[in-house]
Amino acid sequence: MDKSRGAIAQLGGVALLVILFLILGVIVKSGRTLAFDERAHRFVRGSIPTASEEDDTSLRTRVMHLGPDIGTVTILVVPLAALALIGLRRRRAAAVMIASPAGAFILTLCLKGVFQRTRSGQACHHGPLCVIGYLFPSTHTILTIVTYGLIGALIAARFAGWRRALVILSVILIVLFVAVSLVYLNTHYLTDVLGGLLIGSAWLIVSLRLLPRTEA
Repeated sequence: MDKSRGAIAQLGGVALLVILFLILGVIVKSGRTLAFDERAHRFVRGSIPTASEEDDTSLRTRVMHLGPDIGTVTILVVPLAALALIGLRRRRAAAVMIASPAGAFILTLCLKGVFQRTRSGQACHHGPLCVIGYLFPSTHTILTIVTYGLIGALIAARFAGWRRALVILSVILIVLFVAVSLVYLNTHYLTDVLGGLLIGSAWLIVSLRLLPRTEA
């Protein structure tokens, strides 16, 4: 009974996240979020304290550039994590580790093609390549949530108490850092990142259901 309730709760959570994503997507496609996104970017740029203006253009910005790199490096993290799981004879977990981020990437491209968000006043004239360049939802955010969320879940399953909480907190902080850095660097609008957080979280919940019970 508890397992069925848990499954229903997870299914409800996924449905809610997807509904919220679709609502946000419709609003984004209407163009009504642009002023909000621009204010959010200015707020993030000015909300991180620095010692001096020179520091603002050097150390702080270099640190923020690590955020997109963390999302991009999932291309290497996924196969390495899968190989490690295969070495530990956890083949099903390895299959999920490969399939889930790959599926999330394909889903992201499909969603980008649906909403086709570009920078204000810009248009894309490069055919299919436009899909990769569209903004909504954020690919970096989605891949960060799915990849590091899966790795975090596999690690956390081996611990209990404060150690498990520390692993989960670390994953949350990584995701938040990537999300903030994307807005700070103006790589994405805030609503792109929020869309990525919503659909990425939904995809992660589904992926966790595919893991063996002992590892989920």
